[in-house]
Amino acid sequence: MDQYSTRLLETSDQVVAKWVERLIRQHCDEKKISDPRVGDLCISVIAQVSTEVHDNLVELLSRDVFEQRTNPLAIFRQATRPITELLKNLGSPSVTRDEFDERSFPDDVYGLSPATWVDIDEAMVEPGIEWGAWKAATVMMRKRNQ
Repeated sequence: MDQYSTRLLETSDQVVAKWVERLIRQHCDEKKISDPRVGDLCISVIAQVSTEVHDNLVELLSRDVFEQRTNPLAIFRQATRPITELLKNLGSPSVTRDEFDERSFPDDVYGLSPATWVDIDEAMVEPGIEWGAWKAATVMMRKRNQ
């Protein structure tokens, strides 16, 4: 794995649990959900999402750039599914989303999908941008050399 992918993965590993907990707590606070199961369920979902994001990032970032069929931010978007299930199980009502979000993320009824790296954590911005720039430069160089 290249240095940019490694940095992105390491940073993700450092922030994903905080991100998941923040999404759950924030939503529960806004919707005034005070179910006593939230703490235990939160721990379980944090572990599930942390493992899922890590494993999916390792799989993606270990592939050659021409074999990558998704991107790291899409992995985080997919990882909101267990959080959505938790909130549904707690009886939380869905949120109002704009037409673009409804069309782009039809299953994201709670508006959890990150639009940018900063939606996950400020620490993800630089490694995310660097990785994207590295990938674009790598693809361009290889295409030029073919």
